[in-house]
This record gives sequence, C-alpha cells and structure tokens, in this order.
Amino acid sequence: MDAGALEPSLAAAPSYTLALIDEVLIHVVPTPLDDTTPAPWRAPTDASYDVRGWCKQTEDAAQTYATATDVALTYVLAESTEWAWLERGRPEERRTVRTTHGLADAGGVMLPPRQRWEDSPAPANGYPELQDLAWTDEQLVVEGWEMHSDPPWHRWLALHPAVGRRLGWTSDLTELFCWRGDDGAWRARSIRRARGQLSHQSPGHAYCAEGWQVVLSDTGLAELRQAFGPLRRDLVVQRTLPARPREDRPAAETSRYRVSLTEPC
Repeated sequence: MDAGALEPSLAAAPSYTLALIDEVLIHVVPTPLDDTTPAPWRAPTDASYDVRGWCKQTEDAAQTYATATDVALTYVLAESTEWAWLERGRPEERRTVRTTHGLADAGGVMLPPRQRWEDSPAPANGYPELQDLAWTDEQLVVEGWEMHSDPPWHRWLALHPAVGRRLGWTSDLTELFCWRGDDGAWRARSIRRARGQLSHQSPGHAYCAEGWQVVLSDTGLAELRQAFGPLRRDLVVQRTLPARPREDRPAAETSRYRVSLTEPC
C-alpha cells in the first residue's frame, strides 16, 4: 500500500506515525547466481550420491571459488552465502568474503586485527540511518541481524554508512543499500542472491543457495582505495556434513579453509 494514497485522517493513524506504513516502499529483489557465485565444487570423479569426501575437499573448493572471484568482472567487497546440496546426506557449505584495510604490521610487529564487519540489530528499512553503530575499527561493511518478528530479512549486508558519508557518496532513496557518486552513477550496492530455498527439499542432484554480496563499481573501488588505502580480502569456506547415525556418522563433520584473494590492479 502506498501511504501517499491514504486519506489525511488515515495518514495520521498510529501505524503511519510509527512507520509501519512507509511513504516509499523499497526492497531488494533476489538476483540469480553469477560468475562470482559458482556452484558447490566437487571432485569430477565423485558419484553424485557419494558425499563422504565433502569435508575433505574444502581446500580444493576454496581455491576454485577464489579463482572465480579473482577473474570476475564484479568486485566483491563482502559476501555471506549459504549453500545446500540436495543429495542424500544434504551436505552444506558457507562462503564468506571479508575485507580489511590499513597496515597489518608496524616495523615487523603485527598489529591487532581490525573487526571487518560491524553488527547492527536495526531494521534494514532504517538504513542508512543506523543509530547503534560505533565504527570503532572503521569497518567497511555492516551486517544486520534483525531482532523483530517477521522482518524482510533476518540477516543482510551493506556498505557501512560511515564509509559512504566519508567518501561523499549519496544514499539512493529508491534502491536500498545503494550509494551513488556526484555523477549519479552507482558506487556500491548490495545484492541478494538466491537459488531455490534452503528450507525446502528439492529433487536430488540439485543445490540451493541464499546469501548477500556487497559489490563496488570500478569507480567506487578506486575512490575507496584512495580514501582507505590498500585492501585485503579473505575467502573462508566452511563445509558441514550433518550427522547420520544410520550411515556410521554419529556426529556432524565440519572443515574450514581460508584463502587470500588477489586484488585487481
């Protein structure tokens, strides 16, 4: 419902005053997977139904995804995606890309690590005016954890509002999580990617994925580097094989591998 179409007497109702009905309704439309989100990697010699080597192949999978990210045309500043292979055993995977900036050491002495994302329980529709942010480590990304019932998304990723403001970018009022430069072109935006539904069991030999990416345009990346210095990105892949006592797997198996991503010139 468009609040602008309401009668004046209705517009003054508590639901309007409390922002339960917004004047402008904006949302993020799910986007299909692309070259930055390749399908879960498996050894070519594995049978589709054989998932016993799922966790042992985490390193190979991470290296494959890192290569795909390095050559992709889109610069991924942050990512958090969850995957499920809908085969017997239902193996799971989580991929995370985090970016930091600034010096890692001073005179050979390692500096304390920066927090790469700042958490916020504020609703996504309040972005970019999030009052609870401290920006202590000058994080580049904010991760939302919705606390209210029935939110649009329980989790979301976006450029940290403080970063956009420092760079002089303008928040787009018609595209949630999008920032634009003085020329009107986009600099940073969030993409919600989805394939199927993780909560639903689809036919075998298929996979589902849900997640978020924060991406930068070429100009946005250049301006971010100019203001914050060199960037360093890590990709972390975590794989889980749920417990199946009937198949001699009484407890879940989990493996994790981290790989550094190559920064474009």
